[in-house]
Amino acid sequence: MSDFLFHNSKLVIIAGTIISMMLFLLWDDINKRSGSSQNIQQRWPGNLFLATLNTLLVVYALEPVLLPFSQAIGQWLQEAFSWAAPLSKTDRHWIYYFIPGVLAYELIDYMLHRFAHRIPLLWRLHATHHSDTRIDATTAHRHHPLELIVNSFLGAPFMVIIGVPIMVAVWHPVIRMLLIAFNHSNTLLPDWLDKILATVIATPNFHRVHHLSERHYTDSNYGTILSIYDHLFRTAKRLPKDDLDERQLGLEYLRAPEENQASRLLMSPVSTAFISSVRVQNNNNN
Repeated sequence: MSDFLFHNSKLVIIAGTIISMMLFLLWDDINKRSGSSQNIQQRWPGNLFLATLNTLLVVYALEPVLLPFSQAIGQWLQEAFSWAAPLSKTDRHWIYYFIPGVLAYELIDYMLHRFAHRIPLLWRLHATHHSDTRIDATTAHRHHPLELIVNSFLGAPFMVIIGVPIMVAVWHPVIRMLLIAFNHSNTLLPDWLDKILATVIATPNFHRVHHLSERHYTDSNYGTILSIYDHLFRTAKRLPKDDLDERQLGLEYLRAPEENQASRLLMSPVSTAFISSVRVQNNNNN
């Protein structure tokens, strides 16, 4: 199985993106959590456009560029620093380093996610994801392409420093695709089950808090597939299922239906920058 993933990574990423979305959209439908209330006709074309664009970007542009980029950095680091790439300096089977490797990936994702909420330039890119006023598996792939590029090049050096085994790097995207479709699904778990699972993974309930339009909730629950770093760094927040159902999703701005159009999604960093500058000016005037 690992050999198949290694030699067919492009096919796996494309197929995995499609299958994981379909699986959890079907799950929402079975649980009567999709339909007209989700504004499918308004939201899905733009979300699926970004899903397609970003998947092709990863497979045919980023992957061929990032591999030599990472190898060059890795070679330089290992020559310059004896402590670099500790996970790669072993003869043991890669499976022994699977959990440490995934934890390393998730820690880097967690930190990049927090930076995206703190640094204005990165937030303008990340706001495209948060501007969805509903949430389902298509939202998982509603990211601006520039955010994908920036995060890839920011994260790669850290992964090289840690020296995550190549097979962990092959398996992690597969697990991630499945779990981000799960935690962006519109079907919320019973409170008792969520309380158990959310101690380790980012459940739909846990991640929905992150998509609430109230900024103090938006700036919490940063975990991509794991919740452990939110608990560790005290950025975890929890709301009961009934409360989550009643709260508004998305941002306080960019809420008009036309903001879901593909062209508007690509221009959303400009819109966010303009809105931010107006808000700053108004605050200064007041």
